[in-house]
Amino acid sequence: MSYTLTADSGSTKTHWVIVNGKEIIREFYTQGINPYYISSAEIKSLINDAMSLDEIGLISKVDFYGAGCKGEEMCSIVETALLHVFNNAIINVDSDLMGSALSLFSNGNGIACILGTGSNAAVFIEGQFVDSISSLGYILGDEGSGSYLGKILIRDYFQKKMPIELEAKFKEKFSIEYSQVLNSVYKKRFPNKYLAKYTVFLSENRGKLYIENVLTEAFEAFVKNQLSVLNFDKEILKVGFVGSIAFYFKDVLEKVLIINSYKIGDVYKEPMDGLIKK
Repeated sequence: MSYTLTADSGSTKTHWVIVNGKEIIREFYTQGINPYYISSAEIKSLINDAMSLDEIGLISKVDFYGAGCKGEEMCSIVETALLHVFNNAIINVDSDLMGSALSLFSNGNGIACILGTGSNAAVFIEGQFVDSISSLGYILGDEGSGSYLGKILIRDYFQKKMPIELEAKFKEKFSIEYSQVLNSVYKKRFPNKYLAKYTVFLSENRGKLYIENVLTEAFEAFVKNQLSVLNFDKEILKVGFVGSIAFYFKDVLEKVLIINSYKIGDVYKEPMDGLIKK
């Protein structure tokens, strides 16, 4: 008996599913695996802690789709770890964007977008990308993402652009200190995850004009800097999304897309359902 292990990894968490044909054997989560922030040795240790030796021995194929898995150098960090753990399995490592595209469209056509901790977008035609932009990460890009929204909230809080009522709520909820923020962003690991954690404040304060404006402006930045630079026919191809930000703030996202004449497709919190059915 042999099983397939499918993994979808963002910077925050990795969703793993072991399947035998169409039957789900086990489903579990670990921390996010992004090769920009984690080594092959750390990935290997993480998997060994999450799976038994018996389970590992049954895996004949691993499909891993992850944030940061673009280009030979980054993919090899993950691939090396997987080969050490699953030494008798066929290993496939690809980007989280590819995982999202397959989940949304299988081998069909559409615009695959990610709006989670980070963000990205590409034109997906018959199983492959025909147009995309370079994902520049949380410092230079990731418009509309959790890290982007968290950055806006922190900036507005310290620059006193947040309404007084919300400023007080923000301070009480996070006990936020200037030195702690700078240390977490510039010195500690996973600064993008740190920034994204502040987006819960947006969910808890929906309906406030400031909150709605932050969401709208962030999604408009995503459209302007990522979606609008792609070459495709708006009248034909739908724009699909995967990620918690797209899922929880779908109403605002959809309004922004409609205003800009895009057709919105499916919006999934996670891509795994589509991946294990493909």
